[in-house]
Amino acid sequence: MSARRQPSRPGSPGRFATQLLAITLVIGILVGALSALGAFTGIEWWLTKARLNWHTWDWHPDGPGRGASPFPGVALLLFDRADLLAAGADAERDGQDSASWHDREQLQWMVMRSLEILADLASHDAGLAPGAVGLDFYNLGMDDDRNAEIVSRMTVAAQRLENVVDGYRLTDETGSDTTLASASRHGFLDLLPPVRFLVDEDATQTATLWRRSAASREDQFSLGLAICMEFEARMRHRPEWSPSRVSFASWDALSAEGQRWPPMDSVDDELRLLWPIMFLPPRSSGTSESGSPARRSAFPVLHFRDMLQLGRLLKTGDPAEWPGLGTVFGRALLVGVDLPDVDRIRTPYSNRLHGSQEFPGVEVHAQIVCGLLNGWVLRPLDRFLPALNGVLLLGLMFVSAWGAGRLAFGWSIVAGALLLVALLLVDAVLWHFGHITLPLTQWLVGISMANRSAAQLLARRERRSRDLVMQRLSQHVTERVAHHLVHSPLAGELGGERREVTVLFSDLQGFTSLTERLPPEVMLALMNRYLDAMSDEIAAEGGTLANYIGDAIFAIFGAPDALPDHARRAVNAAIRMQQALSRFNLTITAEGHAPLAQRIGLSTGQVICGNVGGTKRFIWTALGDAVPIGARLEPLNKQYGTGILMTQATCAQLGPEYNVQLVDSGIRVRGRQGLLDIYTVEVPPCEGG
Repeated sequence: MSARRQPSRPGSPGRFATQLLAITLVIGILVGALSALGAFTGIEWWLTKARLNWHTWDWHPDGPGRGASPFPGVALLLFDRADLLAAGADAERDGQDSASWHDREQLQWMVMRSLEILADLASHDAGLAPGAVGLDFYNLGMDDDRNAEIVSRMTVAAQRLENVVDGYRLTDETGSDTTLASASRHGFLDLLPPVRFLVDEDATQTATLWRRSAASREDQFSLGLAICMEFEARMRHRPEWSPSRVSFASWDALSAEGQRWPPMDSVDDELRLLWPIMFLPPRSSGTSESGSPARRSAFPVLHFRDMLQLGRLLKTGDPAEWPGLGTVFGRALLVGVDLPDVDRIRTPYSNRLHGSQEFPGVEVHAQIVCGLLNGWVLRPLDRFLPALNGVLLLGLMFVSAWGAGRLAFGWSIVAGALLLVALLLVDAVLWHFGHITLPLTQWLVGISMANRSAAQLLARRERRSRDLVMQRLSQHVTERVAHHLVHSPLAGELGGERREVTVLFSDLQGFTSLTERLPPEVMLALMNRYLDAMSDEIAAEGGTLANYIGDAIFAIFGAPDALPDHARRAVNAAIRMQQALSRFNLTITAEGHAPLAQRIGLSTGQVICGNVGGTKRFIWTALGDAVPIGARLEPLNKQYGTGILMTQATCAQLGPEYNVQLVDSGIRVRGRQGLLDIYTVEVPPCEGG
């Protein structure tokens, strides 16, 4: 793993933090707006579904059969196909002609007989009866005159119980034509359509607890049943659940306009109170008619056949022997159907993990009632504590982006992985202790955007830093060398590479006497102008300035960028330098200065180009036999009366267009054993020279 990144960027950490904070605020506002528009709803619902499946795994009761439900306060009375047959037999024993009955008429009979039996149980011992009975039927056929007797008996039984909650459709008006008029409370059965975005568009997510129009407020069926249970608990002191969890004061608080939690929604000029359902896991045992695992409710379940058994025991005066007594005792008993393709609802558990498919609609209401009675509700942090969610989001974004900007690449990946693990652990803990869900999608999107922005900010600062280094370095070496030092991975290491190059050395003749005649300030200005003019000619031919030594120039052609025609370029640069000096002399003589004369030496050969020096300070240069040869040829121009001298190796790479003459052969230069042939080249007169 790489070492910690050293701060080589311009600007202080405080400035970086200020810029990052501003970026974080902008991204936080953007992510919050996207969340408010529902951009993350589908993914968050999928995560909630995953949490329900994972975190409630240990809620499954053990043991075969009905078993004891770990969720107090709620039981189900479900009518299935076998109950329809039992209802027909029961009706015939009662003198009814059920041969031509439709399913709805059989359901009417089962509801009526169940209410009668429960009323008889309450008359026998009020303490054994359900705390409240909810009928999940939106139309019991109260407008059907053919069943007047059944309707009448049903009404009487409901009046005897005094704790029946009836349901109706949200689009219908409450009244005796579609509902049980004698019920103690009424409530609409419709669930809020789910948010349709990305995934699980058909799964139930929330319920409307009440709707308020200008005239009145109407409660949802589940809410009405919970309120009825609360009243029964206060009056009869039912022991099956804690009445302190629900109070009329809390419902008044929930119904107050302006409450941010649970969330409100305005639909068709109505205000609705939304309730995120805390779904409980189903149980599976046995097989269904299709051969797939049969889904069983999380709550205790009775059937119409069980009610008929209770009715027989009540006639003998000994209902205490009924096995289902503990199921209904003090609970909210929801009555509905469990028939294929009838009132089936998709929930987060409608998947293969628990071997379950769709839930009966009455069980979804049971889930809501259980949550209301026990204070269980899903609480997304961004909905019930939006201010805290915003602060945490901004903090996580800033800290993560700061770490990404200040840590080395490897450590930043480790830090990101640890942050993700920490978020998942905190989410699991909050779920376990308060059913609080973190908006993980919103947070991870915000953190990713902040990290990306931090990377862009660092890249911008790095570019500015490199540009500044290039600008400063180019003032000491050529732009080519500066670019090589800044961008080459090995540029900062000692050592180099072998290249064939042509080196150029130039010097001014009589420079020492010139410095004696001119003041230092004038001499410095003159040298700067001279070196600037010569450097331009070298750069024009692709040469690299390796060093200035007073008035002397050391240039390399063929490194660091390889040039196949380095010798020709070096000779061209020497010719251009002599021509440029002629023009320069015209300018300075007009200013009253004496003209200058320069000598140039060229040498071609194998050298090592790279960094030379110590570990703390080094220079980029070239080392090899060709370098001292070029340096020795430059002063020999004075002896031979020439302006440019070059070696045989340089001359061999020139074409016929160059007018090259042999100056001397077999000469010996100082510090070298071998003999050399030296050449010069004609410098064409320049325009104005």
